[in-house]
Amino acid sequence: MAECSQSFEKESRLLRKDGTLVCVPSSVSALRDEDGSFQQATAIIVDITERKRAQDVERRLAALIVSSNNAILASSLA
Repeated sequence: MAECSQSFEKESRLLRKDGTLVCVPSSVSALRDEDGSFQQATAIIVDITERKRAQDVERRLAALIVSSNNAILASSLA
């Protein structure tokens, strides 16, 4: 039975062939046998570019609200 060891995670910005940048977290784990010998590795990479953009917009709006001396009201049209 193989066991997982030596895992690491890293967030990177990668360049696509079309020249656009994407943000991706990578999670990599080594799978070893009972003797500790390397058997294979697993990697998970997910494009989180849109999530990062949404978080950036939220941070900017929050900073605008905090720095404003005016009243800011929010309402729902639903």
